[in-house]
Amino acid sequence: MLRPGTALTIAGSDPSGGAGLQQDLKVFSMLGVAGGAAVTALTVQNSSRVSRILPMDPGLVEEQVEAAWEELAPVAVKTGMLPTPDIIRGVGEVLARHPEALVVVDPVLASSAGPSLTSSGVAEAIREHLYPVAHVITPNIPEAQVLSETGPITDFKGMRRAASRILDQMRGMARLEKGPGPAVVLKGGHLPSQHAPVDLLMTEAGARRFQGKRRFDRGCHGTGCLYSAAICGVLARGKGLEYAVSVAREMVELAMARGLEAAGKDRPAAVNPLDWKERGMEREQVREGLEEGWRLLSSRPAAEMVPEIRLNIGYALPGAVSTEEVAAFPGRITTLGRSVARVAPPEFGASSHVARIILTAMETDPDCRSAMNLRYDPVFLRRAEEAGLSAAEFSRDKEPEEVRLREGSSLSWGVKEAIASAGGRVPDLIHDKGGIGKEPIIRVLGPDPVTVIKKGFICAGIPFEDRP
Repeated sequence: MLRPGTALTIAGSDPSGGAGLQQDLKVFSMLGVAGGAAVTALTVQNSSRVSRILPMDPGLVEEQVEAAWEELAPVAVKTGMLPTPDIIRGVGEVLARHPEALVVVDPVLASSAGPSLTSSGVAEAIREHLYPVAHVITPNIPEAQVLSETGPITDFKGMRRAASRILDQMRGMARLEKGPGPAVVLKGGHLPSQHAPVDLLMTEAGARRFQGKRRFDRGCHGTGCLYSAAICGVLARGKGLEYAVSVAREMVELAMARGLEAAGKDRPAAVNPLDWKERGMEREQVREGLEEGWRLLSSRPAAEMVPEIRLNIGYALPGAVSTEEVAAFPGRITTLGRSVARVAPPEFGASSHVARIILTAMETDPDCRSAMNLRYDPVFLRRAEEAGLSAAEFSRDKEPEEVRLREGSSLSWGVKEAIASAGGRVPDLIHDKGGIGKEPIIRVLGPDPVTVIKKGFICAGIPFEDRP
């Protein structure tokens, strides 16, 4: 019987706590997951060096896993540092005896400090003994080069080629009874500096690209462990794989930013998942900001504000860089008589449409973290002008062909055009008259949902107590 919210890590010990099973257990705790650990090796290491590795006896590793299983019955398991082929073989055998659990394999081959953490033959052993039981494997680019044997990976095409090769290998050997997978999460942080970092999730259903921005000029100790442990922890909570990858990316990016800031330029840095706890509080504040906005919006006869495509309101985390860091209302907001109704409470990643508006505006003004779309009406624009709100327009007729053909890029282009026409400042309103298959829309922008909704009330002539 599986116990919801339980996970097991099978990994090496890092006395500094920055990687290995110590890191994994911290991540599990941050995600609200009860965790256990089986030790595969004792190491002498920290963020700047690895000076000694003592592998455990393979039989002892298996006994630890079985003892933990009796107590935890984990929903998900992750493997980290497995330093010898014999240990890998034993771990593969014990996991094969427990096919009910989801397995995340982090194919650790070297530390961030540089030295190899494994003996020869490990890559071959991973392919032979772990591919059959692995639901997800999370190599970085150097690890993917070794596992895929497809040659150097220097760009996204190379990532796709390597991930496809690894997935084919896994698919040919998989003996999975449940869950997602086989799947490859290829991390792109090691791409050459001229390329933006990108992670690739490849499954039998296809590939999804998680695009990032290169915000750091060096790496941190423990990022791979944090990433795979976060995926394992989210899967243990019963969530989907794409969501798990999004959470893992968020945890790693935030922890890297905080770790590098704390270390300074001349010292090695380590990641700490505890930094995500603060981000978790920020996420709750964003959700509550949208709930407060909803209470205001639903308290007025706001149906005339709703366009044919329905209305939505988004609110981004501070410093957001991805659509998964912007919350909105799933299914949007529709009319109910003279008022409005929603399908569900706000969630992160619920609307890529409104998120792209906000993220593009934040590139100019980081404090402009909220947006809402309104029905287009020249009367709305006139009222806004009379109230002193600024407005800017873009024309879809001027949209370049390459932008039109690139999925999801039209709105970002339009928002940038409007900001440029407003003298490089984010206006209160951005509007367009639509085009073929595109409804005319007014977009209201501001620092938070309540301010945005009040601006919308001004446009619609709906009275309220104070003005933004």
